[in-house]
Amino acid sequence: MANVIDDHPRAEGDPRDDLELFLRDAYAAGCSAAQQRSLYTAMEYAANHAPKLREKTKARERELLEANNRYQQEARDALAALKRTVGGFQDRVRSFMLACFGADIAADGMERNHRFLEESLELVQALGCTASEAHQLVDYVFGRPIGDPHQETGGVEVTLAALCNAHGLDKTLAAENELTRCWGNVDKIRAKHAAKPKHGPLPEHTSGIDIPRLPVGTNVVKKLGYPYPGEVRAAFTTISGNERFVVEATGIEYCGMLHIFNGDQLSAVQTGGQADA
Repeated sequence: MANVIDDHPRAEGDPRDDLELFLRDAYAAGCSAAQQRSLYTAMEYAANHAPKLREKTKARERELLEANNRYQQEARDALAALKRTVGGFQDRVRSFMLACFGADIAADGMERNHRFLEESLELVQALGCTASEAHQLVDYVFGRPIGDPHQETGGVEVTLAALCNAHGLDKTLAAENELTRCWGNVDKIRAKHAAKPKHGPLPEHTSGIDIPRLPVGTNVVKKLGYPYPGEVRAAFTTISGNERFVVEATGIEYCGMLHIFNGDQLSAVQTGGQADA
């Protein structure tokens, strides 16, 4: 054992010192001096060459990472080139809007607001949202400061993607399918647009909405949000054909205030103060 160690002199702190215990264990186990020397030589070689092997491994990792980055950039460049050739989804929707409606209607921001809100409500309705929940959120949102359009657009995209993930929907596939469907129904879409009310947010005349069921003098209360107890003082029909009610508040908080509501926002109050749903 001593000959094996002495034949390989070591400076203080030499990493080969860590091998001595292993060699002593080998000696105790009955290994011959030749076997011990072979073990030591092999382990010494590995110890001496480990840094080089590690450096080669790191160099290979860097090479692979750089190649991966190049491939990813090439993929991004190819996707960008494809979009420039075919057009991104937003550009293709713009092309459809111009072909179907013309520049003026396509650029009508207020109408786009109404149609986007309509489709958003139809989606959450299909996924289980109730009218009551929607009305509560309307009161909540419109009671807060107005947001930044760019940031809110990002919020719509992120929350729509999250919604699709939660419900197992493919947002991209659904969008492509709908745009294809629209291109196949241009005449029908134009006819529906031509028949819609010229003023107001509704996409079509809906005689079942805002039924004039609240005569002047009816005591009412607001269904959602702040209660606003009051009395109907007047009723009128809007240009788009919907009934509206002027209510004078009778509660302490708003006494004397006049406010206009549609019929779906109000409930008539029966004798004894109970709301008639």
